[in-house]
Amino acid sequence: MYIPVRFIPREKLTPDDKLLLAFDALVLSTIMRQAPPFGKIIHGSAYAVAKIPLDAWMVSAQAVVGTIATQHANSMPPPLVLNKHCAACEFQGRCRQTARETDDLSLLARMTDKEIKKQHSKGIFSVTQLSYTFRARRKPKRLASRPAPYSHALKALAIRERKIHIAGMPDLKIQGTPVYLDVEGIPDRDFYYLIGLRVQSSDACVQHSLWANDRSEEQQIWEAFLHTVATIDHPQLIYYGSYETTFLQRMKGRYGEAPAYPGFVDQLMAASVNILSVIYAKIYFPTYSNGLKEIARYLGFQWSESDASGLSAIMWRSQWEVRRESRFQQATNTIGY
Repeated sequence: MYIPVRFIPREKLTPDDKLLLAFDALVLSTIMRQAPPFGKIIHGSAYAVAKIPLDAWMVSAQAVVGTIATQHANSMPPPLVLNKHCAACEFQGRCRQTARETDDLSLLARMTDKEIKKQHSKGIFSVTQLSYTFRARRKPKRLASRPAPYSHALKALAIRERKIHIAGMPDLKIQGTPVYLDVEGIPDRDFYYLIGLRVQSSDACVQHSLWANDRSEEQQIWEAFLHTVATIDHPQLIYYGSYETTFLQRMKGRYGEAPAYPGFVDQLMAASVNILSVIYAKIYFPTYSNGLKEIARYLGFQWSESDASGLSAIMWRSQWEVRRESRFQQATNTIGY
């Protein structure tokens, strides 16, 4: 009996990996006229072997193949929908250009498929159409203390008018020395390999890049990070998004406090500022998402690497691990700055 075997470079398997294995099993069953009961996936740097029962996955794979066959028989192309997988697709540029030509609602990064279908049911198919549905409303006094919900219509209006709209007062409190933090890691390994810091001194910006060659050096850069920040007068971490919040929580749980600075990590986390949470549902930039790089480009800033992104950082890190060429390390260091 033949069974399907796949090689996956990632440490952690995803449902898509198992679905692809089931597709391989469908091909084998067509040729051999006997469905294999299981398959194997060899994955990660240690070449771990996972044995996957295939009965349920083959049903799902067959359904997907049926959908593809139906679409292939249809002369009309499938509806274009941008989603989170676009970043890893070679056709991203072409699809995004098509979406912009039609002003498709999926350009708005926070809109879910359910929300898009709801707008379609109302006859609204473009970002411009959605922008005309925005109506400013005064809050009842009993709801004055509640944060305003995010408004896709106001985001669309900001894009149509090409100007920033403010829907609330951001609560930004800088009470110490700002320390700008950016962290890079490899999610499926649960490994943080780069901690970037930038601090404004009296006459210049001081930048620190703490790099781990492998997992064994993760604790080393964590302790170096704590030592560096502890030398700053009343440090207050500033970052964009929840990734750094998760980093601080995990590193504290993994390695604990530095003996020389008891309670220091808790103080840092309590005083830290996530800029994204400060502006969320309060400041609407004329950009399709609230991504840092998209907003920064709107404000006139540029990255030294034009294609810098979280996905690019993972790719450069992987290339560095194979080739050990400094250019990949330098490219990764530019992601946050």
